[in-house]
Amino acid sequence: DRYMKESEEEHLLRKVKTLRSLKQFANVSDRHAREIAQFFAEHEFVEGDVFDLDTSDRVHFIIEGEANLAVPLVGEGDKREKRKVRRGQGKLMKLQAISRGANFGETCMCPAHRRGWVMQATSPVLRTYAINRVQMVDHVDKGVIEAIEEELAFRTSYFDSFYDGALDRM
Repeated sequence: DRYMKESEEEHLLRKVKTLRSLKQFANVSDRHAREIAQFFAEHEFVEGDVFDLDTSDRVHFIIEGEANLAVPLVGEGDKREKRKVRRGQGKLMKLQAISRGANFGETCMCPAHRRGWVMQATSPVLRTYAINRVQMVDHVDKGVIEAIEEELAFRTSYFDSFYDGALDRM
């Protein structure tokens, strides 16, 4: 039993250290990092996995690997084609490459910014720490949430114009 408690403590300390190494949590106190670390679970994706950002209820923070933020190139309302994209068979238009320290899925906190975007893992392994939307809102420092929301608003505005311009060129 004592061994398990030490192992759990080591695991918690590793999570705290990893969270503190991410830009979003670099300025939170050690105490706050320790308090919120329990709410984060590690997730793993393999190259080619596609993650629908509009249906997620978790915010992911990349701790290892790379991915592309992308827009599925499907006809409006064509659910069959969207299923192909989710299985990695459809066509995607890359918006941005993201890597360690980036986050995705934050539209679960800001539904007005949902655009049908997906994330596709591009490295052999993509590892994230993810937190449920409710736990994020209830437990994470409001300053962290505000910074994530501001970045999301900027990204959405930027890529809305990028995507519209790309469609005009097609």
